[in-house]
Amino acid sequence: MLAPSEPANNQGRPYQIGLGDERYAASYLAVSVETLRTWRKKDRGPRYRRIGRCIRYSIADLLAFVETAPSGGGRAVSPPKTKRSNPPAVSSDVQITYPVEGA
Repeated sequence: MLAPSEPANNQGRPYQIGLGDERYAASYLAVSVETLRTWRKKDRGPRYRRIGRCIRYSIADLLAFVETAPSGGGRAVSPPKTKRSNPPAVSSDVQITYPVEGA
């Protein structure tokens, strides 16, 4: 049973059983509903439950997703590898002569 102050449709709000709809999850994660849908199609993002035709997100799963998501600043990132050309081979039979002073 819903609390008296709670609207019956709960659009964009968590349900009393700890589940929120797409709008609630998107708002919580600061992403768009379309981003959540894309993540679901690519099997990424927070866990969700399909109840009939409805998609619901557990508040605990949203918290877990945020806690396990990688964040910046944790470690240094090495610069991208660039293609290096090999230096020309040096022949061992090349002799270098230097001018002698006073000659």
